[in-house]
Amino acid sequence: MSPAGLAKAFAALAAAVLAISVGFAMAGAWLVLPFAGLEVLALGAAYLVYARRFATQEEKRTRLTRGTAT
Repeated sequence: MSPAGLAKAFAALAAAVLAISVGFAMAGAWLVLPFAGLEVLALGAAYLVYARRFATQEEKRTRLTRGTAT
């Protein structure tokens, strides 16, 4: 997935989580908001790990293609 696609997917999931949590908070379950924030942070960390791992694999693939593997 491209970095732009990854950012769009993260934004869509974060917006959905926050919209649902705001709905629950407005219904009186305000304690949902901090946990939704933690969920969005964990999701962001997972996407960051994925992006870094993908970049590393892509760099290795490029080196192998060019014949400069180390």
